[in-house]
Amino acid sequence: MNFPSRSRCAFFLIACFVLIACTKQNQVAAAGPEQNIGSAIRALNLSPSSADTVVPTFNANRAFQYTKEIVAFGPRPIGSANHKKVEDFILSHLNGDTVEQDAFTIDSTEGKFPVRNIIAKFAGTRDGIIVIASHYDTNWPLRDTSYVGANDGASSSALLLEIANQLRGTKGDGYSVWLLWDDAEESMRLPWYDPESLYGVRHLAQKWQDDGTLKKIKAFILEDMIGDADLNIEHET
Repeated sequence: MNFPSRSRCAFFLIACFVLIACTKQNQVAAAGPEQNIGSAIRALNLSPSSADTVVPTFNANRAFQYTKEIVAFGPRPIGSANHKKVEDFILSHLNGDTVEQDAFTIDSTEGKFPVRNIIAKFAGTRDGIIVIASHYDTNWPLRDTSYVGANDGASSSALLLEIANQLRGTKGDGYSVWLLWDDAEESMRLPWYDPESLYGVRHLAQKWQDDGTLKKIKAFILEDMIGDADLNIEHET
């Protein structure tokens, strides 16, 4: 795929590496976010000097703090008070941005639940959209346990909040970027049951198909479970 700005698109990949690096506190303290970005650029063979825009400075410590704040709410299955608190937390950090809320109700075997996708839209100069997504709910079957989804949902939601900080107040030189916090991703049953999972993205995909948005999307980048301290990143050939 031919993107107009190589470093702009690389930034989103680099951001993932930086947040992951934050799980190793000693390394972050020694190297700092800027050096982590430089290492990631070299690892990806993407040189800022040869790109037509400057890679933003990603605040890894702030992204990690967002992760901790989301986790502090506790389990956040759909329909719970904690889930609503996380919705409000995300929206509070997007105050002043162009935000769409895609709200609807699902009817599952566990009952009816409100669902809310949150989309922050940052305009570019070219006709097209890059979507970067993360779910923010936690596992419904584990709702009565201490499972807080630090890796599964919190880390990637925090990443998107920090990406929003970098995009805010600027107009990109390429495609528009939409940050999507999708809801009701987790299955209502264990083991995973496809018909009762991924409610948010399935609803949004249909909506975007109907209103013509889908054909404008140039890339859909899903961020999920990126905060594991022992994360393996496979290099596909």
